Amino acid sequence: DYSPHHHSVDHHYPHRRPEKFGGPKRTHLVQHRSINPMGDRIAYLAIISIVHAASKLTSDAPAEGPGVRGGLPPRLLALAKSLEAREGQLTSTRIAAAIEESGVQEEDLQRWEAFAHPASDSYGRKMIYEDGRFEVMAMSWVEGDISAIHDHGTDMRHGCVKTFGDFEHATYTFDGRNLEISTLDPLRDGDIVKVERDTLHQMGARGHGRRMSLHVYARPQHKDGRGVTDDTRIFVPRGRRVDLVNGGAFFARPKSDSKAIFSDVHADFTTWVRDLILTVRRVSRAEAAGTPAGDESSTDLIGKLFAADETHALLLSDLERHMLETGHHMDSRWWEAIHRTIRDWAALQVEVEAEARPLSDSFADYAEMYDALIGIPCLEGFMANFIRFFFECCVADPAVTKFVSVGCGTGLVEEHIIKVHGVCPDNLLGFDFSPSQVAQAQARGIRAVVRDACALEPVDVGGLQDVAFAGLNVFHYVPAERMAEAIRRTAEILKPGGYFFGDFITPDHIRWYPNVMYGGESKRVVSLRTPRLVERGGRMFQESSIVNLDFRGERVRLNDAGTHKRHLPSMLRVRQYFEDAFGPDVHFYDALSMEPLPPEADTCTSTRYVVIARKADAAPRGAAATARD
Repeated sequence: DYSPHHHSVDHHYPHRRPEKFGGPKRTHLVQHRSINPMGDRIAYLAIISIVHAASKLTSDAPAEGPGVRGGLPPRLLALAKSLEAREGQLTSTRIAAAIEESGVQEEDLQRWEAFAHPASDSYGRKMIYEDGRFEVMAMSWVEGDISAIHDHGTDMRHGCVKTFGDFEHATYTFDGRNLEISTLDPLRDGDIVKVERDTLHQMGARGHGRRMSLHVYARPQHKDGRGVTDDTRIFVPRGRRVDLVNGGAFFARPKSDSKAIFSDVHADFTTWVRDLILTVRRVSRAEAAGTPAGDESSTDLIGKLFAADETHALLLSDLERHMLETGHHMDSRWWEAIHRTIRDWAALQVEVEAEARPLSDSFADYAEMYDALIGIPCLEGFMANFIRFFFECCVADPAVTKFVSVGCGTGLVEEHIIKVHGVCPDNLLGFDFSPSQVAQAQARGIRAVVRDACALEPVDVGGLQDVAFAGLNVFHYVPAERMAEAIRRTAEILKPGGYFFGDFITPDHIRWYPNVMYGGESKRVVSLRTPRLVERGGRMFQESSIVNLDFRGERVRLNDAGTHKRHLPSMLRVRQYFEDAFGPDVHFYDALSMEPLPPEADTCTSTRYVVIARKADAAPRGAAATARD
């Protein structure tokens, strides 16, 4: 293709050319047409020679425009001289060294700031200096600004980006058909990112305020009449296409800006969803400013983003490729990208539907998905077995047994106890701190109220009970310093000789804890979990960032459940809490096998254990001491 090109970074778009800052202006070729590849090529090269010679004649004039060093601030001038002086190819390592040595700071770029760029442009972009072999540019970013997924043209071989402020940076791979995200990382103030010919990336402002970035791109040979980053590929996952452009890698630009368009691009789940999220935000911002961006409306984009079937199929395909059968991921960088993207997706849904769908508490959406994700799998997986074990060993007549459930959740397990084991519904009371969970339990016909486990009194449950139950490690969610108190208060609402039974997790539960859990028919409910062990005040906790997706309707429902923190005391300490509150008749079992665990056990095979404790006829020594204190 010998078509003439502008001799500027934005030559394909005259209305977006980098501004010239004084001094002689270069000639810019603006013709774009199909031409004879032989005769027109000769004419084209002749014109370029004239332009190049003319530029040399004026290169010593005091000016500040691209291609002229005379008016550059000292540190930028030092950078330009350093780049010009480097012999051989300008590799990314050499460019990074030149940037470091010059000590360029954000104030050096202020003359080229473009924070007031049009809303249809997704960031500000101005040329600082170019010499045919390399280009130095300043980019300006305000909150919400982001580039498209892009490479840097056919000529560019090496480059670097230096950030002044906080950014988000994503990298991608493309095999000619499949576009997949590789990393999604933050960039900090002063970071230098190397850019190679095969780099596919996307960067954008993170957080509030304004910031700038310095960009240097180089090619092996000096070329006049053609920008270093000409023929940049812009990837448009939502359109399944690649646009070929000259100029800025602007997000959600119209198709008409493209020199050529290539179709049949297939994006993975994270790339597809992230692209739609960012496009919704970009187009909505442009619409609000009265300058619509691209060829799409925010309404249509939102409809596409929240359509359940397509995103569900993409998600399951990605998880199948990246997850082990145990539900653990194989690539931490990929996992970070997909988890963060889904959290951003959930945040956008809150923005879109905030007024239409107010929630009563943070568990409101989670309550709607909880049974499919947690309740039913756990009930069928291990809880039904240990509940049956307890009733067979410890309950003589379920019909007259007074039963209280500490942390009843949605009432699923309580409903099982009533239906399978014959506890009278009027004799069972559940309580939970989440109004949404309690509402779910009440809808099942369970007597349930909102209560705090650390504030229980016998009067709250209608007098002393025969049995207290706590399922799904409820006591681990109690503040660490109040776990012993919660266990003691549970003992106080039981009759002498009454029983407690419930399940707990071992300190090494994270070795089992899966990153992905499925629920519902055809895996239509999915939960992504990122756990970590943390220390707080000498105590150990498992913190888990949890985000849930429900594809059972026509539109996806998302729930960012936030970070769940569970205290992980040693099994020996938990045993001591129960012996202090109940007396010596305390027994531990592996929750799956129901094999007894010795008093010295630190963990068990399943990383879940069941406690069965019988309250002594007289007040236990620990409880009496607590009362005296």
